[in-house]
Amino acid sequence: ERLFDPEPWQCFGYCSVFGWLRIDTGKRRFRKVRYYLPRKNGKSLMVAPIGLYMLTGDGEASPEVFSGATNEKQAWEVFGPARQMALARRDFRERFDIEVNAKSLTVKDTLGKFEPIIGSPGDGSSPHCSITDEYHEHITDDQLSTMETGMGAREQPLSIVVSTAGDNIAGPCREDWLECEAVLQRQHDDETLF
Repeated sequence: ERLFDPEPWQCFGYCSVFGWLRIDTGKRRFRKVRYYLPRKNGKSLMVAPIGLYMLTGDGEASPEVFSGATNEKQAWEVFGPARQMALARRDFRERFDIEVNAKSLTVKDTLGKFEPIIGSPGDGSSPHCSITDEYHEHITDDQLSTMETGMGAREQPLSIVVSTAGDNIAGPCREDWLECEAVLQRQHDDETLF
């Protein structure tokens, strides 16, 4: 049973992010993923399996995966499908010893967790994967910045932003969008950004 049938462009994204490794370390090249897409392209559903993979299959000790947004409803746009995928696949839960809770997924063996976060999370977390949904709704970069600075102890963390462009040209999303444009136009060099 397939719960998600990715489009070719989504497969290209998955393969690029997880298949492009650095020769010197053997670790992933990309540490920051930006998916700025129009509405109704399945952005949140597309990144839910990434969160599950980062929780169970990436080989990180005690992985912490967060699905963040400005409100609980939006944070569940990624976490909810990931939770449903885990519930629907008993073989997946058994293989990785996953406990599906009301507001989290936990891996008993590794003490890994996947949970939604709302607003500014505060310090103390050590994310292996941070998924920031609908970044254009964020007034500040507090959530994304806290997640990315908390990744320092991880071997190959992944920060994902999935969003429409929005219309706030003064917010952090616009600044991030402009950085992506500069990299694509080769005005700025960032080998870790996809």
